[in-house]
Amino acid sequence: MEELFAAASDAAQTELSVAGKAVLVTGGGAGLGRAAGLLLAERGARVAFADVRPERVDGAVAAARAASRDALGIVADVADPTQLERAIASVVAAHGRLDVMVNAAGVIHVVPFLEVSPEEYRRLMAVNVDGTFFGTQLAARQMVAQGPGPDGLAGRIVNVTSPSAESNSDNQTAYAMSKAAVNRLTGGAAAALYRHRVVVAALKPYGVPSPMLRGIFERRAEAQGVDPLGPATARARHLVHGRFEPLEVHAAVLAWVCAAPPEVVNGRVVTTVPHVESL
Repeated sequence: MEELFAAASDAAQTELSVAGKAVLVTGGGAGLGRAAGLLLAERGARVAFADVRPERVDGAVAAARAASRDALGIVADVADPTQLERAIASVVAAHGRLDVMVNAAGVIHVVPFLEVSPEEYRRLMAVNVDGTFFGTQLAARQMVAQGPGPDGLAGRIVNVTSPSAESNSDNQTAYAMSKAAVNRLTGGAAAALYRHRVVVAALKPYGVPSPMLRGIFERRAEAQGVDPLGPATARARHLVHGRFEPLEVHAAVLAWVCAAPPEVVNGRVVTTVPHVESL
């Protein structure tokens, strides 16, 4: 038994190279998507940054190229499968294949349960659930069609989920539902696709410092009538930034999932856990 655990530990620490891999990152213009894309590019991957906001795409590509990294920018709304299909086709046209798909695009609405509008609900589900589902499906179709690369894999898909998938909140219920769906999608797709040498995994990061997190604080403060500059909000911000890992750490874990041994991560939800020294 001890030998089994030792072998598993060694496998978990082994990281395969992403050098030369063609990678598409949705939500790549900001937050975790951008940070992970830049890190993968630094490690030699050929990264395409896709985002719905053109200025964010331009910024991510400029940052990568400033560091002499290979980068491609794609403006796409993941809520539209046709735009996702075009984004994948752009990567294949540029690099001949798609090796890694990172579904990091997401939106959140901090709205009391009784006040969620149909429009808000549909948009959130369209981005978080439909975007991740069709991002996974369309990427997998390309990977299966292209077949295995030199590492023996046809491709790898990494979805971004959230601890909200397992929590109850009176003002993030729809968001929590959407991320629970991403968890189920990851497991189901992993079971369906591994026979084709396509690996599917997910990252569940806690408290990522990002525009989304800042928006959560601001909307909660507004909804609860809390002064965004007051001591209660300041304390909440301190807890997140003091106890939770910085953006670069989450990005490093996501990059590891993109390169970890298939048997270690396939079907898994990998968690970046907050440290607690300053409790």
